[in-house]
Amino acid sequence: MTTDTPPAARPSIQPFTYVDAPELLESGVMEFKEIPEASIVNATDDSMGVGLFSKVLFRDVPPEGSDRTDGLSLVHAWLAPHFELPPHSHDGDCLYYIASGTLILGKRTLGAGDGFFVPKDSPYRYTAGPEGVEVVEFRTSIKFDYKFADSNDARWKDRYAYATSHRDEWVSARDEFLKDKTSETDVTA
Repeated sequence: MTTDTPPAARPSIQPFTYVDAPELLESGVMEFKEIPEASIVNATDDSMGVGLFSKVLFRDVPPEGSDRTDGLSLVHAWLAPHFELPPHSHDGDCLYYIASGTLILGKRTLGAGDGFFVPKDSPYRYTAGPEGVEVVEFRTSIKFDYKFADSNDARWKDRYAYATSHRDEWVSARDEFLKDKTSETDVTA
């Protein structure tokens, strides 16, 4: 008796394209949890959101009717110059790879080709460098949460003031980034 998986049950090669990838917030892959009231109360416009653009490039799709959350997922995140990701954590481990630009993580500046690992439930934050940053996020889960790690009202007011002061710059940078991402790419297996 063999223990090999029958060929029909094996996953096939699955190409993916940036153009076809859903935006992270629309994909159902990430769920916000423990949202501090200060983060909502201080939101007067979309300034915090325009400096970050993320797409789910790939995720395993569980069999219909399955409640499983294990499997691979791959997210591409673009952050505008000097965008500050607020302190937060996720309920799964994540390996981050910097594809372009730089980011400041604690006291370290990391650039293209560098990366970092964040264990599940470990709060972290980083700031994009002066040219912005593109980060690829590898996870062994197909769904994960986003828990804010700061509920201080004064700090959220400061975050929104900072974002509002950079909004126009971030919109221009985002539009520039996205203009080259709209053409179809032929990916054949």
